[in-house]
Amino acid sequence: MAITGRDITAEARSWLGTRFKHQGRNRRTASHSGGVDCLGLLMGVAGALHLSARDQTPLYLWDERQYSKAPDGAYMQQRLGAALWEISSHRIRCGDIGLFNWDGQPQHLAFFGDYRGEGRGMLSMIHAFAPAGRVIEHGFDAIWQARLAAPYRPHDLLHPALPAISPAPVPASPAL
Repeated sequence: MAITGRDITAEARSWLGTRFKHQGRNRRTASHSGGVDCLGLLMGVAGALHLSARDQTPLYLWDERQYSKAPDGAYMQQRLGAALWEISSHRIRCGDIGLFNWDGQPQHLAFFGDYRGEGRGMLSMIHAFAPAGRVIEHGFDAIWQARLAAPYRPHDLLHPALPAISPAPVPASPAL
């Protein structure tokens, strides 16, 4: 069965309310508060849905665990470009992933969803956000649009009508 952007959004929303924890990888459950950061949310959703990287390996195998609270933005962008398909910002849709500038560096991740609150018809962002202390969803507004460094699409969502634009080479073996 093919994965859709709505499947990715639904899985990301199942993490809403999970507390923020640097390098965390655990979803909130009835018996555990969990803890996740923005990369942990990406890896958790990828693992739950068996999303694929560009080279069609499981995306969760591209996880990183040894990074500071202010990760190396250039390295992060390079790794995302190798694992995911970079797309035009005009082609963002539900289920895509955004890399955002924070403190002048590309170092924050979010899933794009279909916003269900005020301003229906716009995209939303679902992300583990340290200032909020948890996984949240809100509109992809002008402030966040200005912070967007690059949007990406998982291999599973590629569609001939929406071509990827990144010809970046894929490493032979992902480093863990």
